[in-house]
Amino acid sequence: MSTNLNNLKLTDLIFLAQNVTYKQPDKEYKDWTEDEILFNAVYLGVHNQSQIDTLFMACQTCPPVKLLAKERIRRFVTTYMK
Repeated sequence: MSTNLNNLKLTDLIFLAQNVTYKQPDKEYKDWTEDEILFNAVYLGVHNQSQIDTLFMACQTCPPVKLLAKERIRRFVTTYMK
């Protein structure tokens, strides 16, 4: 993909995250890495409208949340676009 993910808005990143193929780890949850837990949470969050709405509310309340959210979603998209 030629798009620079750093230039995308949060809504665009969420759209991309909703459209990548995510595969849940094939092992016991207790054996998941921190990244595997994070990516599962991102996957669940971008597929739940109330989670998305809450994220946007948090971004309005505390703008640094947006930077953190975008970084996490970019990592998810980059990992699962392969």
